[in-house]
Amino acid sequence: MLTPSPFPTAKKLHLRLPKLERGGYLTRPARRIAARTPEPFELASVTPRRGRPQAVWALAQRGADALHLAGDWNRNNSRLHLGAFAHPLAITRVFTTLQVAQAQRRISVESWTGENAWRTKIRAGRHTLPVVPDATCLLVDHDSDREAQILLEIDNHTEPLTRSTAALTSVTRKFLGYWHYWDQVVRPQEIGMIVLTVAKRRDYADRLRRAAVRVDPEGHGLNLFWFTSEEDWAMTDAESFLYRPIWTTAAGETRAIFGDSDA
Repeated sequence: MLTPSPFPTAKKLHLRLPKLERGGYLTRPARRIAARTPEPFELASVTPRRGRPQAVWALAQRGADALHLAGDWNRNNSRLHLGAFAHPLAITRVFTTLQVAQAQRRISVESWTGENAWRTKIRAGRHTLPVVPDATCLLVDHDSDREAQILLEIDNHTEPLTRSTAALTSVTRKFLGYWHYWDQVVRPQEIGMIVLTVAKRRDYADRLRRAAVRVDPEGHGLNLFWFTSEEDWAMTDAESFLYRPIWTTAAGETRAIFGDSDA
């Protein structure tokens, strides 16, 4: 919709986005939020060299109508708040990295299911735990033909590690749900699965890793959970994301999604 190529130049993008906004196809809700709040919204980890600050663009009603998407998009955009951007932007960062790798013919993204599009529940003793990944995807490496079935978790350091009861949302409750899902559903089928967790910073990633260690006392599922931070790769650096050991398992081993481990 924006340009003739999948990865436009900045100049093309800057020319066409305002045109789509003037036509009612796109909007910039973060700009309206910034005008109403003491502190303007800033895109994490991006410092523009010159010109106006980076903007978060959203689909407006006319754009949604052109794509035959139901709903009141202008009303939904008006409900957005400062905390609404970090999580979907982090998911988009991972998705874009994979698209870069696919454009470079390094991998094939065989499937991608976005946020809230897939969920299930799993029984764990007296409790029923939700399994709601932020995204799921199946990747195939072109050089080795290896597959990676991934459940993605984005952590913005907003949830406690534990709660007083399993009925309340916590990081540990999420990990328990994933472990029981792997143990009861995935492992009997003898297929692979990894839960990739991306944190904002390396110290946050290590905090989550140490929490995952306590999920499985017998140690069977410790290599199920892999952790990294947004500090460890850039969207244009698919090599690091996929082929370098930027990931650490709950057991403390360094891994690459495709490539040698413990490097």
